[in-house]
Amino acid sequence: MTLSLADIEAWDEAAIEQVFSAATLRAEGAETTGNTVGDLLTFVNWHGETAEAARESANRIKVTLTDHAEECKRVAAAAQKASAEVADLKYRLSAIKAEASAAQLSVNEQTGAVTSKVTVMTVEMRKQQDLVKADVESRLRQLVADADGVDRDLATAIKTADGAATGPAPSGPKPNLPKPPDNSAK
Repeated sequence: MTLSLADIEAWDEAAIEQVFSAATLRAEGAETTGNTVGDLLTFVNWHGETAEAARESANRIKVTLTDHAEECKRVAAAAQKASAEVADLKYRLSAIKAEASAAQLSVNEQTGAVTSKVTVMTVEMRKQQDLVKADVESRLRQLVADADGVDRDLATAIKTADGAATGPAPSGPKPNLPKPPDNSAK
């Protein structure tokens, strides 16, 4: 699903930061609890089949909680990255809209359509406006493509941590994928 400019405007970096904070706290809590459970039977001078079963159980719990902590850390890292990227996207959108407005252009936040605010102008003014319009449209398409990538990366990290996706969350540079088709004319 391609996001709209209105979707970008509606994103709340503070809410994403809250996800980062909650995931970080959850990771720390799981890690601390796992270490405590794992270490609990280390100092007990207890032997036999029951003692071995208790140690194995404690170790499994520690491993499970450590894995959960790692998943939470991945979500936290993805949320922190997304928060910064959302702030950047919103800044870029405001700059594009300001440039469009200065050129007497209007940007529809639902469709991304760029239209002239004035109907009467000289040929030279129309040429200049057309140049700005083409640049604004191009930058808006790139902005939406970048926003889709941010949305997809954060969703993948959350789904991976939740077990809904397979494989690790993406990391490193994003692949240079072709732009999605422009469906705004439909």
